[in-house]
Amino acid sequence: MARYFFILLAIALTLRAESLAPEVAQVSHEVVVAGHPQAAEAGLRVLQGGGNAVDAAVAVSLCLGVAEPYASGLGGKIEMLYYEASSKKLYVVDGMDTASATLPVKAFIAQPAHERIEGGPSAAVPGLAAGLYLAQKKWGVSSWDKDVQPAISLAEQGFVIYPKTIQLIKESAARIKKSQEGARIFLPRGKLPELGSRLQNLDLAQTLKHLASEGPDSIYKGVTAEAIVNAVSAAGGYMTLDDLASYHANIVEPVSVPFNGGNLYSTAPVSGGGQLLAVLAAFDKAKWSSPLFHSASSLNRFGHVFLNVYPKFDAATGDDDNVTARFAELLSEKNIESIRSEASRSSEAEQSGADDGKQSTTHFIIVDKARNIVCVTQSLSYHFGCGVVPIGTGIVMNNSLSNFSIKLPGKPNYVMPGKRPKSTIAPTIWLDINRNPKLAIGLPGGARIPTGIAQVILDYTEFHRPLADAIGDSRIHILKTGKKPTLECETGLPASEIQLLKSYGWTVNLTEKIGTGELFGGVNAVEFLPDGSLTGVADLRRSNAVRGD
Repeated sequence: MARYFFILLAIALTLRAESLAPEVAQVSHEVVVAGHPQAAEAGLRVLQGGGNAVDAAVAVSLCLGVAEPYASGLGGKIEMLYYEASSKKLYVVDGMDTASATLPVKAFIAQPAHERIEGGPSAAVPGLAAGLYLAQKKWGVSSWDKDVQPAISLAEQGFVIYPKTIQLIKESAARIKKSQEGARIFLPRGKLPELGSRLQNLDLAQTLKHLASEGPDSIYKGVTAEAIVNAVSAAGGYMTLDDLASYHANIVEPVSVPFNGGNLYSTAPVSGGGQLLAVLAAFDKAKWSSPLFHSASSLNRFGHVFLNVYPKFDAATGDDDNVTARFAELLSEKNIESIRSEASRSSEAEQSGADDGKQSTTHFIIVDKARNIVCVTQSLSYHFGCGVVPIGTGIVMNNSLSNFSIKLPGKPNYVMPGKRPKSTIAPTIWLDINRNPKLAIGLPGGARIPTGIAQVILDYTEFHRPLADAIGDSRIHILKTGKKPTLECETGLPASEIQLLKSYGWTVNLTEKIGTGELFGGVNAVEFLPDGSLTGVADLRRSNAVRGD
């Protein structure tokens, strides 16, 4: 028997996909995993200075807006999944971007596609500042101005330029140059910043100082609000001072599904958590026929379940009056059981929505000594959003209106004034049967977020891979672009498995070298171990880092 076990193990090892070793830290007390080392360090300093996970989240979020100007910031959105250790309850802070209350729908739809998708007309009212403030005032233990200070210092002193920073600024140079302010700040002297240098954003430092002393009113009212409206309007967009002044973030209930003896929790209804949880709930453990997730048989099953389940939930996602009830029904135990049965068969369902791979987002996780957890995804939608940088603010504006549907009026995500466009962001926390945390996870990557989280969680739970190995392995994405389903993959999937996938009817596209991080975002995660310690894992597909003690 032992001989056969070792033969099977040897065969399995030869089928392993290429992998990228992430940064890993096992700590005893507290941990921060974030998209830039300086942001992670700022969060840890807040924790060590007496702040809790929410205080540290303010610092990390705003520091990422400085150090990853292409990914998130005050001009964009935020979804925070918060686990309160004392009550074992979870909350969602919804700071999603919102369409103008006076958005002219016909004019918006009539815009040239490139303007509607990545030009000034695509800019929505940003929600990040309001979301952070709401969370900090409800759960923070430090002062707001103290929590904002690390980002002020970083903007004044300059953030370190890493290879990924240069890559994404270079890739987005044309969009940056649309804005004189953007070019001045992010392309100093008309050139890419040098590797290892520091890039200041003194305008943003001033904006952050006002944010520290005045709260979000400094963004949504007054001089900064006027600069935002003027810049968006000058770029052909739709936004008014009333839109900014009336914006509000919300605290809502997360969605959940039973999973491996506990429950998975994520955000919904205008973000991608519901779709992700439905996909994960659809898998029947007994159906796996291979010891490896990255085998042709496992990927074939994963792909067909994904194509079956995800579009149905994706089509139900949107900002309307019935969405909460709709998701409650879709994620009910009875419906999940039906989905699980149906998903065992292959599907011809179409995946909705276009994806050009340019979506830029960032994800971070913070766990404090009390084991409060902040699991956050924040975004500008595309790299550098719509490229508009309002004069004197240092803020990069989002292009979130590009996420609306402009077809089939009446559908949940059809473009409407005052509505929040849907997104794929899906911060996720797994609790055991006693509501103690086991895993917190998330990543950037547009449409690749749900597939990325799902494959890591399945590889980790169903195939018993170490978390770091599951995160570092060759990443895949599933879509349907014609009669054949398509599997996009980083290089590294064994040739024998690719051939088998093709024989199953899949088109296989090797879209980028493993670790490039251009299409496939970096998964950040924290594992909660039985002895009470924490393992933070930072995926090096981006400039992610883990810090803790």
